[in-house]
Amino acid sequence: MWPPGLKVEFFEITFKDIPYLFNLGASLQNLGLNPTNRRAFPGYNNMIRFFWTHVFQSEAVRDLDYFWRLDHDSMLQSRVGVDIFHYMKKRNMKYGYRAVTTDVRHVTNGMLAFFDKYRRDPDHQSVTHGTSCAIMSRKNCLEIPDTTRERNEYFPLMYYNNFEIVHVPTWRSKNMQQLMDSVDHTDMIYWNRWGDAPLRYYSINMMLDIKTEVMEWCHIRYFHHKQFEPLCTLENIP
Repeated sequence: MWPPGLKVEFFEITFKDIPYLFNLGASLQNLGLNPTNRRAFPGYNNMIRFFWTHVFQSEAVRDLDYFWRLDHDSMLQSRVGVDIFHYMKKRNMKYGYRAVTTDVRHVTNGMLAFFDKYRRDPDHQSVTHGTSCAIMSRKNCLEIPDTTRERNEYFPLMYYNNFEIVHVPTWRSKNMQQLMDSVDHTDMIYWNRWGDAPLRYYSINMMLDIKTEVMEWCHIRYFHHKQFEPLCTLENIP
């Protein structure tokens, strides 16, 4: 039952602009997609692309200060205890998450090389204090292995972003949009099933000051495919 006075709206999302390189009449195997990608192509890829970039242009989100994503199978198993949007806005937080975990290597081929190249370009700026992506990633101690062999043995990190609170104006900013477009133009969300969770992690660690603009909602008991027990109390959160 909805709380009295709560405004609930539903928006239909359509996916019409799959990259032209994909002939949907062709055999998925002939497209050269890896097995994980073929299993749910293109629906899962459309979902990834939507949450990576198109959500910020959607009618439902584009004019908001924040949105809170919870997937249909997410479960909050303890009280939040605070107005999550007011709490983040008062502290000038740009991103909130519940957990960090790792993604599998076979759906992140080339991702670390992409972000390493992107951050090394002096023209690429973060959205924080006018600093470059290179400086911000060093400040955040963002680790990307140097060699191809090391990257192939590395499990990329990701925000488990089936729970995320996002500051919409930050993601609609010029510098963040430039990065999102650069990822989108690789078409790797479709070719290799790059996921929005690791994409979110590496973009945030290049674009934001994670000590002052990113927070973990660690007091919430949360379930999504696996259990995340509270690691703190609300009083311990800055």
